[in-house]
Amino acid sequence: MAEGRLQQQNGKKQMEDLGADYFRELQSRCFFLPSSGGESSKFVMHDLINDLAQSVAGYTCFRLEDKLKDQEQRRKLKSARHSSYMQSYFDAIKKFETFYEAENVRTFLQLSLRKNIDC
Repeated sequence: MAEGRLQQQNGKKQMEDLGADYFRELQSRCFFLPSSGGESSKFVMHDLINDLAQSVAGYTCFRLEDKLKDQEQRRKLKSARHSSYMQSYFDAIKKFETFYEAENVRTFLQLSLRKNIDC
């Protein structure tokens, strides 16, 4: 919704309801699968869809788990507008030094596979 991808038709539905309809449609086509973590409110992308999404996103998104092993990765980080990282018990401040090279990041998502993780 924030990226302007939802097209409201004559103001008939709230944007949130329209987004929920789109999500249910994608879920019915197996783009999103229920998480194996046991919570009914969490979903994961099918592996093939995830690969496609990463390819399409190109230089727009950067995951902190992606290593800066070559110039291509450094260019990707420099131009990325959205970034995320998977939180763990042993995060170190050094891990975030990567972001000194990020010049255009507008969104930063902290993700966790576990509940109530304290870091």
